[in-house]
Amino acid sequence: MILRFCLETNGNANPKILENFAELGLRSGGNIKFDLKFRDENLNRAITGIGNKPVHGNFKRKGKYYGQRREVPFLTAATLMVPGYTSRRSEG
Repeated sequence: MILRFCLETNGNANPKILENFAELGLRSGGNIKFDLKFRDENLNRAITGIGNKPVHGNFKRKGKYYGQRREVPFLTAATLMVPGYTSRRSEG
């Protein structure tokens, strides 16, 4: 039986904790999925109550693992699609 560690996070966590999760995911063949809510900082703050810069920074730091494993993508991102909020016009 294969057990894989997979973490789904909003990405707004202490970078050291995320690094520990990343190491577990990499060793076990699992992954980390970030929910990147909104590209626009102001919209992210209005909808979620927090800014998105720490989340984007954490996601970028996990990018160092890119290419270390091919069979299961290590790092994935999801984003919300909300009509009227997440269109090209509203997120410019």
